[in-house]
Parts: sequence; structure tokens; C-alpha cells
Amino acid sequence: MALIKNKSVFGWTMYDWANSAFATTIMAGFFPVFFKSYWSAGADVNQSTALLGLANSVASLVVALLAPILGAIADQSSGKKRFLIFFAYLGVLMTGCLFMVQFGHWMLAIILYVLGTVGFSGANIFYDSLLPDVADEKKIDYVSAKGFALGYLGGGLLFLVNVLWVLQPAWFGFKTESTALVTENLVKDAQVIHVAEGADFTLPKDKEWANAVVTSKIDVPVKSIIPVKHSISNDIWIEIDFPPGLNTKLLDKSVSFGEYKKGDIEVKSSDLQRLKITNLTRKITEAATVEFTLVNPIKYRGFVDGMLTGVEGLESHYGTTIVKSDFLPPAIEFIAIRISFLSVALWWALFTIPLIIYVHERKKNGKPKQKVNYIRQGFIQLSHTFSKIRHMKVVFLFLAAYWLYIDGVDTIIRMAVDYGMSIGFPSDALIVALLITQFVGFPAALVFGKLGERWDVKKSIYIAIVVYLFVTVWGVMMSRTVEFYILAIVIGLVQGGIQALSRSYYSRIIPKDQSAEFYGFYNMLGKFAAILGPALIGSVGLIVRHIGYSANTASRVGIGSVAILFIAGGILLYFVDEEKGKREINHLRLEK
Repeated sequence: MALIKNKSVFGWTMYDWANSAFATTIMAGFFPVFFKSYWSAGADVNQSTALLGLANSVASLVVALLAPILGAIADQSSGKKRFLIFFAYLGVLMTGCLFMVQFGHWMLAIILYVLGTVGFSGANIFYDSLLPDVADEKKIDYVSAKGFALGYLGGGLLFLVNVLWVLQPAWFGFKTESTALVTENLVKDAQVIHVAEGADFTLPKDKEWANAVVTSKIDVPVKSIIPVKHSISNDIWIEIDFPPGLNTKLLDKSVSFGEYKKGDIEVKSSDLQRLKITNLTRKITEAATVEFTLVNPIKYRGFVDGMLTGVEGLESHYGTTIVKSDFLPPAIEFIAIRISFLSVALWWALFTIPLIIYVHERKKNGKPKQKVNYIRQGFIQLSHTFSKIRHMKVVFLFLAAYWLYIDGVDTIIRMAVDYGMSIGFPSDALIVALLITQFVGFPAALVFGKLGERWDVKKSIYIAIVVYLFVTVWGVMMSRTVEFYILAIVIGLVQGGIQALSRSYYSRIIPKDQSAEFYGFYNMLGKFAAILGPALIGSVGLIVRHIGYSANTASRVGIGSVAILFIAGGILLYFVDEEKGKREINHLRLEK
């Protein structure tokens, strides 16, 4: 019996290992960047941001609305495992299809992403509800935490490999170009673009790019080259800062600079308009990267086609036959990211198999019903669940508390990278911080699981809430990259713990034979929380900005507003009584 139980636990926890690859590589890592730089390349940056935000909101809303209904249907049909498999492989299929989406097809990318997210989140409803079937009450906290721990480890390992594919393609056999070839192509591109804009000069091929930038008569919006990440949180045009010496020379050279304050940078509307026609801005950044770091820069091939509309008419100015494919070498990074999407699908599909083999759903008591309309029955059960939760005060109170504090957790997860970019941290540092959180989260989640076994679970959740409150306050004041790394470690210590213990604590105060139904509500609240938190940050930031404070200050106050969620959630959690919740379950059974 113990062996069977151990296999069930193994199969159940391995699914967290499997699907966390989607959460890290797709949701948090590559999809947002790839959507902006490839699928919606050339679109207005605000438009692409809005489209991406809409995709996330639609996916969250669909799952939030479906969660309680699907949970009720699964309980009525004893179909939790079947539903999990269906949604998991829906997510696998949609993720794999992202590999085939071509440049510029942003609508197809959004549709696949939304369906993939629905598969990911929908499967999690039934995954959570299977927890009481694989672990007894004494071990449920540890098993829940073990699932999160393996999720952090598995998702982190694959994400690390995916990041290395992009940053070091030569290590894995991807074709790379020499620095000289990259620089030559960048020079060609810059010449053609500026002839098109009427400039009467030719960039010298025999000089270093840094000298070419400084000595030529290029009127580039330097305000958009160097600090753009501070103001519009966009990493398409800039990946790293120029060296200080080149910064100074460019600032002295620019005729469109206006006012410049480090850490508090504004981009005027005229500069934003110029970004639409200034492919050279990004090219100079990439060339400077090559010259000063000898690192192959990230290339955005799609932008070139848009910039060279009508390029054949420029041949008399340029003096040679122009072929579009000459201007940029193959986008190796794009190939690596597309293969990363495929690797996530394969990883998810493969490591779901242990759950399929070893996890067995507890059989329902009583005689099986014949010819039941499960959809109709699911809606009926949904209305009953609303009624039950309304009368189960402990469950209702816990869900209210959970909705608030997990909203804060999800908001930190989703908005940390965006916030870091908005206050000026380089994107490569933010990726490193994400990896740190993943690998710290693995052992920390296990420790929290043991803490939940030996200590009061609610106290352990409180510790995590207090830590998150501390992180939020520190985040408002931080100014150095090293501080972001420290906060990444601190978040990793508690992130898996608060999620795991909340899940297992909830299982203690709900009827086990109706777990999918009640976990449907649990996941529904989590999805609605994912909509509320980012909206809070955005609205507070806009209000502060409208009052007259700087964009930097508005971003900091916006992230600080998340503290309200942790404080309110902690207060409500104080009034949750586990023993009273168990008595309510027994009372509910006696009424049947």
C-alpha cells in the first residue's frame, strides 16, 4: 500500500515538473519578448503591449469562468484525471504550434497563446483537486510543497537551457556569424536607411563603428537610443548601455536631446514618432555592443523589410544592387527561441506520463448513475457550491484572504521584470534574477513543506506574507541591480511555500469528495486576482503621474500599492479557524 501511495505521489509531483516549463519559458520568459520583436515587429510599441495584455486577460478570464463549472462536472463524473489529461495536452499542442508561427502573424500567435494558457490553467484545476487522492492529511502539506519544489527545479532547468540556446548558440551547434560580418551588414543597413532619409554622406567602412557614430553628421534621437528602457520599458532598441565615454559623446552630438536626468527620463511624443523610422537607432546600439563587448548582438530581421520599402529606387544613390537579405545575417536567436517553444511542448508531454500511469482517482461512493447529462449536472452543482460556500464561513473567509494575498504574489511574479525595466535595470540582469528565483524556490518549497508538517500551517503562510510585504517596500526604494538579485533570492525562499501551503491548507477545510468543485472556485479566484493586481499597479501609477510626479516615481508608487493586498489578506487570514472549518464539513455531511 505504501509503495502504491509513493508511486502516486511521484506521478502527481512530476506533473508540476512537467507544466512549469510553460510558466517559465513561455509565460514569464520568451513569449512576451518574441511577441514584440518578431510576431508584431514594426507595430507601435504601445499597441503590441496592449495586445499582449489583452491576451493574458482573455486567457485568465476564460479559465476563471470555466473553473467552477469544470470542477463541478469533474466531481459529478469522477473525471478529474481525464479532464487534466485533456487540458494538459491541449496546452502541449498549442505550445508546439507556436514553433510554426511565422514573422508578423501576431493574431495567430495570440490565439495559440490564449488556448495554451487555458490548457495550462485548466489542467491545474484538476491537478490541485487530485491532491487529496494521493496524500493523507499528515503528508498533504509536504506533498503539496514537493510538487511546487519539483516545478521550480524542472521549469528552471529547461529555462536555463533555453536561455543558453539564445545567449550562446555556438555551444549547441547553431550557426553563428563573425563580428566582422555582423558589423559590415549593420553598416550597409545604416547607409541605405540614411540615403532614404535624404542624408548626404556615407558611413566609413574602414573605421570603427564607435568613431563612425561620433564623427558623422547623423542626427539620431539619442534620447531614444540610450535611456528608452527607462521610460517605455521596451528592450527592442536597447539591450545594454553604451560605455560611458560613448554615452557622453553621443549626448554632446545630439540635436534632439532636450532635458536629460539619469534615472528620470522622459521620451517626448516627437521622439516616439521618430522611433518608427529610426531603425538605425537599434543598429547603432547593436554595433556598439559588438565593438565594445565582442558579443554577437540580438538581431531583429523583421524590421529591415519594413525599413527598406521601395529600396530599389535608392540604387542610384547607393551605387550597387541592393538585396534585402544582405543587410542582416540569419536571426540565430529567433531560431533558438522558436526551438525553445517546441522543447517546452515535448517536456510537458513527456513528464505528464507518470501522472497518467501512477495517479488513480478515488472512486465515488454509491451506485453509478446512468445517462447523466454532466454539463447540466455541473451547472446545477455549481449553484449548490455557491450556496455551500456562502454557509461555510471558514471556507468563505479563507477564499477572501487568499484572493487578496495571492493577488499580491501573482502581481509580483507577473510585473517584476516590467518594473525592473521601468526603473532602468538591464534586461539580461532581469533574466538572471528570474533564474535565481527558480533555483532558490526548489529547496525553499521543500523546507516550507516540512515547516507546515511540524509547525502551524497558518503561521507559515503568515511568515511568507510578511516577507512579501518586506519585498514590496524594499522594491519601492531599490536603485542597484544587486538589490534586485537579493530580492529575487528572498522571493524564491517564500514563493513556492506560500502557494503550496495555501493549497494544502485549503484541502483541510473542504469536503474531500467535492475537491474538484471547491478547487474550481479556488483557481477561479486566483485567475481573477491575476487581472486585479496589474490593474492596481497601472492605475495607481497613472494617478501619480497625472498629479505631476516623474515616471520613475510613479512606477515605484505603483509597485508599492501591492502592499495593500498583503496587509488586507493577512488581516482576513487571522480570523480563519481550521478546526471550525472541519466542524462545518461534518455538519454539511450530516445534512445530506
